[in-house]
Amino acid sequence: VWDLRQNKMIYSMHGHGDSLTGLCLSSEGSYLLSNSMDNTVRIWDVRPFAPKERCVKIFQGNIHNFEK
Repeated sequence: VWDLRQNKMIYSMHGHGDSLTGLCLSSEGSYLLSNSMDNTVRIWDVRPFAPKERCVKIFQGNIHNFEK
């Protein structure tokens, strides 16, 4: 997560096993949804002072194999 006011990275979140393909921030700015080529969608808690484990939920998808 990049802090625009300080112009530096304040923390990173680890979890996906492949490239990210999309991000969406909730309207109130508390949660971030990310999807990846590893066939998962993750919900992250990005509120200040959130628990150290920021991954709230993982949704597993099907393998499409359309890129082959």
